[in-house]
This record gives sequence, structure tokens and C-alpha cells, in this order.
Amino acid sequence: MPFDVKTLPHQDVLVVHAHGRISKEDYKNFEPQLDEKVREHGHGRLMMIFESDFEGWDPSGMLEDRKEALKHLTDMRRVAVLGEHGWEKFLTALSKPFHTAEVKYFDKSQHDEAIRWLAEAAPPGTHETAGGRQIPE
Repeated sequence: MPFDVKTLPHQDVLVVHAHGRISKEDYKNFEPQLDEKVREHGHGRLMMIFESDFEGWDPSGMLEDRKEALKHLTDMRRVAVLGEHGWEKFLTALSKPFHTAEVKYFDKSQHDEAIRWLAEAAPPGTHETAGGRQIPE
């Protein structure tokens, strides 16, 4: 299975492990899982882990990825992307302008640091001001 979707307990962090080469067909199974997790946990935090066997997307998969990102544009406050290749870091930087969430790349060895960074995000139902103060929405 190209996507493995989980939620970290007590942190409302959605974790997605990506494997292999992602196609449009793969999103047919993934989208309902993601939608359900977003409904359960609301606005939150996402950790996307590109596993060592991750090969990227075929053209149809890349288009579906962009559609899914637009669909959930305002659902995430922070997105941590973990990988181990320069091209994954480059694609993460390239995708930043297309997200309203704060997006940051971490090497897979920085897993704990990524979780801490995600945990700093304003919790669901609040809004973080420029000064870092969290106020109810």
C-alpha cells in the first residue's frame, strides 16, 4: 500500500507514510482515509514521511497530490515532511507557496525534532497571532 495513515495519540498529529511510486489510483484509497482523519481531528498537524522505498509520483499521481493539497488547503496548520533525499527536500521547498500551512523539511533522523515542531502549532480551535499568542477562533 503506497500510503499508511495513522494518528499520533494525544497530539492530533496525522502521520502519513509514503511508499513506492504514487499514482492517481493510489489516491482513491488514500483520500477517504485522509478525509476521515481530518473530520475526526479537525485543523491540525501533518507529518508526511517519505519512506526509503518512496520513488515519487507518476504524472497522474502528481496531479492528484496537488488536488488533494488544494482540497485540504486550510485543514492543516503545520506540515512536517521527513525524508532522506535531496530531491524530497527540494520538492518540499517548491511546494511551500501552495500551502497555507507552515511547511518544514526534516531529515528522517530528526523525527523527534519534527514531532516537537508540530506540537508547537496552535491547537485546533485557536488561532496563533504573529506574536505567537494563541487566541480562540
